Amino acid sequence: MQRHPAPAQHPRGRHLAAVVLVVVCALVAPAPTPSAEATAATVDIFFPVQGGVHYWDTYGAPRSGGRTHEGIDIMAPQMRPVYAAQSGHIIAAQGEGCAAGDVCTSYYLAVAGDDGLGYFYVHLNSDTPGRPAGCDDAGGAPGAFAPRLLAALEAHGTLRGVRVTRGEHIGYVGSSGNASCDAPHLHFEIWNAPDWGRSGKLNPYASLRAAEAAGRMWHGGDDPGWPVDNRRVAGATRWHTAVELSREAFDRADTAVLAWARSHGSALAAAPLAAAVDGPVLLISPAAGRQLPEVVRAELGRLRACDVVVVAPDGTVDDAALGAELAAANVALAERIAGPTRWHTAVELSRETYERADTVVLAWARTHGSALAAAPLAAALGGPVLLISPADGRQLPGVVTDEL
Repeated sequence: MQRHPAPAQHPRGRHLAAVVLVVVCALVAPAPTPSAEATAATVDIFFPVQGGVHYWDTYGAPRSGGRTHEGIDIMAPQMRPVYAAQSGHIIAAQGEGCAAGDVCTSYYLAVAGDDGLGYFYVHLNSDTPGRPAGCDDAGGAPGAFAPRLLAALEAHGTLRGVRVTRGEHIGYVGSSGNASCDAPHLHFEIWNAPDWGRSGKLNPYASLRAAEAAGRMWHGGDDPGWPVDNRRVAGATRWHTAVELSREAFDRADTAVLAWARSHGSALAAAPLAAAVDGPVLLISPAAGRQLPEVVRAELGRLRACDVVVVAPDGTVDDAALGAELAAANVALAERIAGPTRWHTAVELSRETYERADTVVLAWARTHGSALAAAPLAAALGGPVLLISPADGRQLPGVVTDEL
């Protein structure tokens, strides 16, 4: 049985049959039974509730109607912070349309994890924080979801597709749905795939115990208050790594920046331009008779890119051959930015991207580490990276002075 988010909110009153149908079926409807090895697997997760909680292995425990419990209940006070067990993107957010004061009974988040698994956080808070009048179901989305998610909800109108990172605050413990008002808790599930458990579920108990034992959890004052993500993004080569970064950051991009892979200056100075066109930096260099590596061509197709800007020093790229390869991939070569040296190329990038900039980042040209560290800073400050190194008794090359 496919589990879809409930299409509407219903007063629970405390437990109307309609609510029990919507919520309980989502939690314990029959699903294919995974193997004993699968249900006992330990997953590397971050503990999903702030410390000082109680939970027991009730996975598989009998429930009414011949059903079984398909998650672990983590008992904690109302409004205890809930955290993302794994990085991924939200595929459903029940209650996202409820304003504070609205009577809404069910709040949950479902996340498709980067590890290929699904994560389900149920019984998020529905009541006024502090419950001055008991269970009133009037807390709205502000009482259920974390502030950053509320900001994303306001910006996009939905939480579906919003990315969360491992260890990030995503919501609050409550007793929405069919949970008892006097026993707030988080019902936590791990699915074999982000398919609402159709392909089976894992028993989260061992994973929770392992996370707690390893200290992968927040305790009150040690919550940093911002997303924490310790995933490693890498590929077999620099070309593959750039593609993996593109896949991480972009579902689609109209424009991509192709930078010369064998000169760090070109790629790093291209970062502010890529930020300006809202696209990735991908790497190129001629090999095996091709200007465009196959992995890069495939990524341009995935991005559905319309055009590219090529950043490379003079004499490094065969523009005609590259243009033909791009045309065969239905991508236009919009512009070629080049200079006789890395200093000139960085200046040409600045001229292309900025008519004016209050702040400019000057990076040491002869070690890639300085420019590498400077590139994200420049993109964030809205200014270019220009390259410097002493020559002819000057600290600033003349071309850089002119650009400033």
